[in-house]
Amino acid sequence: MHYNYDGTPYNCFKLWSDSRFSLNDIYSKNEILQLVNNKNNFTKCSSCWAKYLCELCVVDTFLAKEDFPFLKNVCEREKRFDYALEKILEKVVTGEINKIRDNFINYI
Repeated sequence: MHYNYDGTPYNCFKLWSDSRFSLNDIYSKNEILQLVNNKNNFTKCSSCWAKYLCELCVVDTFLAKEDFPFLKNVCEREKRFDYALEKILEKVVTGEINKIRDNFINYI
C-alpha cells in the first residue's frame, strides 16, 4: 500500500497522479488492476506452464512503459522461459548441471 501526499491510498506509488486507481481504504483493491493482474483472466496466460514464474508490472502496462505480452495470443516471455528451460535441460543431459548449480548459488 502506498499513500500520496494527501494520504490517499494507492496500490502503487506510480499511480498517485491517476484518481482512477485511488482506493477507499487499505483493505480495498482496484478492480482494473486485479483484472489484469490475474493471469487466469487471459487465455494465453492461463494455459502457460510458466505463469507462476512470470512477472509483469501491471502498472507499467497502464502507463505505457511496457506492452501486455499476451494480447495477440503470442507471448515473448513464454518464449524466453522455453529457451531457458531448454538450456537447463541441455546441461542436465550433458552432465554440466554443476555449472548451473554454481551460478545459481552465486546468484543468491
